[in-house]
Formats: sequence, C-alpha cells, structure tokens
Amino acid sequence: FIEALAADQTKRSLQDKSVQLVTNRSAITPEILETFDEIVSRESGMLDKPLFLEWNTWRAFTALNDALEVIGNFRCDTEGNPLGTASGKQADIVAEYASFWLAIEVTLQSGHKQYEAESESITRHVGSLQARIREAGDMRPVFGVFIAPKVNETVLNYLMTQANMNSSIYKGPVRIAPLNLEDFKLFVAKHGEVESTSSIKLHQALESIFTGDLVTSGNEPIWFQNVSETFRELELA
Repeated sequence: FIEALAADQTKRSLQDKSVQLVTNRSAITPEILETFDEIVSRESGMLDKPLFLEWNTWRAFTALNDALEVIGNFRCDTEGNPLGTASGKQADIVAEYASFWLAIEVTLQSGHKQYEAESESITRHVGSLQARIREAGDMRPVFGVFIAPKVNETVLNYLMTQANMNSSIYKGPVRIAPLNLEDFKLFVAKHGEVESTSSIKLHQALESIFTGDLVTSGNEPIWFQNVSETFRELELA
C-alpha cells in the first residue's frame, strides 16, 4: 500500500514537472543547456553523470515538443528527482506523439566501448518497443534517436545496417537516427523562445532520414552528416 502511494506521488510529481517544462520553456531551456555542458565537462563534480544525461534529455524532449507523453524510464523519488538510470530492458526515454513513437537512447560512452555497450541494446530496446506497439494494433511508425557526445563510426555502421534490414522479431526495420550531443543542444536552443511547436515537422524529418538514397548508400559519414544537418535545420515552430 505504501509503495503504491509512493508510486502515485512520483507520477504526480513528474506530471507537474512536465507541465512546468512546457509552460516555462524559455526560462528553463538555458538551464537545460547548462546542465548538458556540466554533464560532459571533465572539470565538473557532478555525481552519476549517466543518470543526469537521461534525466536532462527527458526534460529537453518534454519542453521541446507537443508530445502526448514523454516517459523517462529512469527511477525517481516522490518529488520527481532522478535516483537511478533506466533498466537494461527498455529505452531510456519513450515519447508518444499523435502520429509516431520515438525512443531516445543516450550514452556518455565513447570509442569502441560505445559500440560494445550500446549498439545491440539500443536496437533491442527500440525494436522491442516497435514489436509491442504493432502487436497492440498500433500502426504508427516507430523511430529511435541515439545521442552521444561523439557517435562512434562502428555504431554508425551498425545503425545504418539495422535501418535497412527487415526483422520479423521487431516487425520491420529498426530505424535509429544517430546524433552528436552538440547538434541536439543546437536543436534544443533554437526552440527555447518559440511560442508553440509541431511534432509533424519532427515526424517528417525522421521519415526523410530513413528514406531516399543516403541511408542505403553504404556511406555512413555522408548519412550521418545528413542526420546532423536535418536536425540543425529543423524548425518545429
């Protein structure tokens, strides 16, 4: 009974924080960007940076757009403050929009360790989400976004391969867009002052990343450059 009460209080706290993030976007956006800088700074004394990267990315997506719901799978206390990172069985963050779903994975890992630690798991998390949604009769497209300070080239190769491979287990290709944190920060900063945003443009941008010749070209750097430019140029207002 006590656990149920605590879970209910946590849910209410997160809902309140979500409303504040949306209604106070212009005031909160600079603080979100500063938190990203603190997370990646080697000089900062921040504890548990992976957890704060998940939490801050959840805040950014919540403030950014007109999602129906943005769920952070990190553990929280009853005040809605982060306690622990998402379990290994689910995406870090899942956002439901009117016309599509988005699973967001973040990491501070770099180099080949990023490939070893993240590549298979992010595909499984996004693919499993897609499979569950399809099995429930929901035919909205599912996308993923993978954000890291610097996306490793072997991860790029893996994500491009998965985007072109049909999977019976995951009910289709698993489409995950790779994005360096600096490009995501520029995307967030651009929308700090806008009155309202539209997820339709985000949906169109994600579709464009996975259609056309670039994603099937076998040229990972050119595809990655296109993803980066798409997000840099994307205007949700």
